Amino acid sequence: MKTKENNNSIYIPKQPKTIKRIAAWIVDFIIVIVLATGFAFLTSLIYHYDDYYNTYIEKQIQYELYVEAEEGTLTFQGKNYVLYSSLDGHNEELLKEREMACGNDEEFKFANHKVLMGQIIIPITGAFASLLVCEFILPLCFKHGRTIGLFFFGIGYVTEEDIDVKIKNVFIRFLFGKFIVDVFIPFTGILLVIMNTGYGIIGLVCLLGIPIANIVLLLSSKDKRGIHDFIARMKPCDNTCQIYIKTTEELAKCKAEEDLITKPGTKY
Repeated sequence: MKTKENNNSIYIPKQPKTIKRIAAWIVDFIIVIVLATGFAFLTSLIYHYDDYYNTYIEKQIQYELYVEAEEGTLTFQGKNYVLYSSLDGHNEELLKEREMACGNDEEFKFANHKVLMGQIIIPITGAFASLLVCEFILPLCFKHGRTIGLFFFGIGYVTEEDIDVKIKNVFIRFLFGKFIVDVFIPFTGILLVIMNTGYGIIGLVCLLGIPIANIVLLLSSKDKRGIHDFIARMKPCDNTCQIYIKTTEELAKCKAEEDLITKPGTKY
């Protein structure tokens, strides 16, 4: 007959202190941002973003959508330029003719497309590569799902069954939790807002909803978990006193042996 679980068991994960979790998050956030910036820079070089951007600007200057000025809002190849449309008394009909001519230029259209795609591909690639390193590769090296921040502040992860996390848990947390939920959805929200697509409300929900939901879950959930933790079926624990066990069968056996010592006469 199974008895009531011993809540004082050494095998039950202990919650890490909130201040440690905040400190670990700050460290990880800084590292992710630095790496993401580096990976984004490398991606822009491989993508040849600067070449496409220069062509994009050169064509607008060629068709006089940008005109030279002493104090311009744009500096290109050592000269200052302002938008023709921003000049007082500009000719609307002439502006439309220039915009049409520029828009029909095949080289401009190709460069414009590449610039727009690059503004999406480059930051997303940078974020993905950074999270791949910080939230998947390093946690496998440090074991127990620990990032650099978690490692230094003595925090680990176990599954919802209180056993050591597996590769699939860490991978799901990285890909679906951290990348898709915490980065890709809010980034999509930013695009919907700034690109004036008509879906601004949805964009704001995507942008603000995820952080708010994470804060609510961290404050209200029993194990103080975020969305990414629930998706991966993982929960944080105090690594300094956690005994990591590989399987549920082994955990049940260890708890049974513990109860035999602490509660003589217990039957299973």
